[in-house]
Amino acid sequence: MNSHRLRRATLVLPATLAAMVLGSNAAWSQSAPSTAPIATVSPDSLSFSALEIGRAAPPKFVTVRNSGSGSLQVTGATLSGAAAGDYSVVNPCRQALAKNQVCVLAVTFKPTAAGSRAATLNIATNDKSLAVSLAGSVAAAAAKISLTPASLSFGSQAILSSSAAQKLTLSNTGNAEFNLGPLLPSGKDPFDFTVKHDCGKTLAAGKSCDINVTFNPRTPGDKAGAVVIGGAAIGAPATARFTGSANGPRLTISTPRLAFEEQAVGSSSAAKSIKVTNQGNAALSFTKITLGGPDAAQFVQTNTCSSALAPGADCSISVVYKPTAEGPKLAVLSLEGNFTSSATIIGIVADGKRPMQGGLWRGNDPFSGKPLVGVIAENRQAVFMLQDGSQYFGAAGIKDERLSAMLAVGNAAGLQGGVQIQATIKNGNSINGKVTLAPKTGTPKTGDISLAFDTLYTRGSSLAKVAGNYKNAANGAVININATGVLFSQEEASGCVINGSVAVIDSRFNAYATRLSFSGCKGDKSALNGTNAGGVLFLDDTASPVKLTLGLQNPKPGYALTVSASKL
Repeated sequence: MNSHRLRRATLVLPATLAAMVLGSNAAWSQSAPSTAPIATVSPDSLSFSALEIGRAAPPKFVTVRNSGSGSLQVTGATLSGAAAGDYSVVNPCRQALAKNQVCVLAVTFKPTAAGSRAATLNIATNDKSLAVSLAGSVAAAAAKISLTPASLSFGSQAILSSSAAQKLTLSNTGNAEFNLGPLLPSGKDPFDFTVKHDCGKTLAAGKSCDINVTFNPRTPGDKAGAVVIGGAAIGAPATARFTGSANGPRLTISTPRLAFEEQAVGSSSAAKSIKVTNQGNAALSFTKITLGGPDAAQFVQTNTCSSALAPGADCSISVVYKPTAEGPKLAVLSLEGNFTSSATIIGIVADGKRPMQGGLWRGNDPFSGKPLVGVIAENRQAVFMLQDGSQYFGAAGIKDERLSAMLAVGNAAGLQGGVQIQATIKNGNSINGKVTLAPKTGTPKTGDISLAFDTLYTRGSSLAKVAGNYKNAANGAVININATGVLFSQEEASGCVINGSVAVIDSRFNAYATRLSFSGCKGDKSALNGTNAGGVLFLDDTASPVKLTLGLQNPKPGYALTVSASKL
């Protein structure tokens, strides 16, 4: 007895079984979960009917599913039986199937003889073999269609016109009716042909019907189309092809949309142009070029398109934005002529999401009483410049009518401190607020600021307007600004060579940003060599000669650079 107990004590049990032995008696009624795959197939039989010998019936599908917990692998799919050669199978089941996953096999039937054609699809898996019964036959009754003639030629046709109709005949010589789906033109240029018919939805056995095709080209060039009739019929798809050559102009435009920035009321934007080209094979002419839409009166168009355009020729249309009120604008430019049956539309928009915020204001510095100019651009750059060259440079934030600016102060004695401006701008009319100067040393100063908007600077800026030669009366140097915004000058007395660039700050007012570099300076200006300066240009082109004022942020402490020049 004891030896028997010892042998039982030394028996090694699997962990799960040991748990059941040592646990409650109920565990004895439980069994370990199965980890085997379970293969099933659905459906277990397929039936096919082909229209004729040698013509495949539409494919049908069987689904293999793994209902077990283990991994199921489909290892092969073969065909057997007397008519196995009439069937083919596509087996994409390359990957193992986890529980409840499926894969689908496609079976095709293409009979080689009449009568009953039976076979079996055998699917091998790592669980068991699956069998699907296959039955096929040739239909006793089928539609048989033909479409004559096989092609139509329409020759040459002017665009925006229709040819005489040409006829196709659809015949059903089979022994069953043919279900006719939608009959639409297809091919390379389907929209240049029109297809109409009297065939109805079905065509009875032994009957025929007419299909009329017309050629109505929309654009010039060689055109090709087709009618393709598919369906359950011998002879399907039946196809007839048609060709034609279209003559006429083809209008192309350089852009379908013009967008303008918001412009000061009463001012004019720079013109925006649209290039119009005739890419057709006949002369193009316009009957109307008009502005329309809700804000057409806010824009002005001019054009060079009054005469006919030969193939390959072009003309241009220019549009200028001249707002009489603030806010968003929408208009359309409509082009009508012998090139289309409906107008070609070009959209025109102007940005009115905010009132004018960029501009130039004039007033006095609250601390020194000296004349002060304030420039604020839409890119949030703010410059306040004193007449003696001292400047406050920094960034401004504008929301609705509120202006908040944090600026650094520079003057002839170097950087002195910072300025905070809290002000109100009312549509470019004024700036009113408090200026607080907090120098590096000393007591902060606070003063009231009031700057009036200078309407002289409500005209649009462009590099073309500021380009030219200007003479600095102070030292006789000539400042050259070319049409691309490159600036050059050389001072005879100091020897300074000044290279730089000019850019439009805001296209809605006549002011410009500039960046300059200095080299070759002698004497008391030699400290400028290798330095860069940033500033603003103001152009007054209302008088003769045109005046240019240039103010620069000090490149070195001790230098205040303000230049006044007249255009040569």
